[in-house]
Amino acid sequence: MAVKVAQEPRTPGPPSGTSAWDSWLSDVPGYPRLQAAGEMGRLAVRVLLAVFTPPFSWWGECIDETALAIRRCVLPAVLAMTAFGIGLACVFLGGIVRLLGTADRLGGGINLGFTREPAVWVSLMILAGVAGSAITADLGARKIREELDALSVLGVDELRTLVVPRVMALLLLGPILGFITLVTAWVATYLATPIAFPSQVITPAAFVDTFRAFISPLDLINFLLK
Repeated sequence: MAVKVAQEPRTPGPPSGTSAWDSWLSDVPGYPRLQAAGEMGRLAVRVLLAVFTPPFSWWGECIDETALAIRRCVLPAVLAMTAFGIGLACVFLGGIVRLLGTADRLGGGINLGFTREPAVWVSLMILAGVAGSAITADLGARKIREELDALSVLGVDELRTLVVPRVMALLLLGPILGFITLVTAWVATYLATPIAFPSQVITPAAFVDTFRAFISPLDLINFLLK
């Protein structure tokens, strides 16, 4: 006659591969976000190593992705910077210089202002919202269609083939798009200033003179680095 032995219920242990001392981390509020940030950092290190490690077969795809991203971002960047530049320069900054009686200094203020702050975050906003979302959607669609699994089966390095070219394309696109937005802001305010201040003596020559007096190579270098 078989005798059944009562077994005490076991308490669930830590997951496989997880030490007992850090098993409680998954219950800490905010830990999933910290874990996602750590995975992003690890991916960044892998991409950086792949960039400087031969073979350098990602250059062709990088140029194609850069050209595609420029075509996607130029029109939104120009429209956004034109509207924002005219509104900020002619409405906000223009009202200040009108009260101070220094409308002839508007060109220099526009140069300093747009070079140091607005043109930077407007270009980055377009870069992330247009080019970044397009790349994310493309990689997500490839994942849904199981193209990534097919590349893995074929022995193709997914990181070097798909991720590195797009990261380098965004890195190249940043300064190019920033320069486009900055020039757009300069041209838009230059054309709109005489219309916005008809009662003030702001000639194109005076605008350009003050603009050239305030321009600095260090500001441009700082802008490109941002």
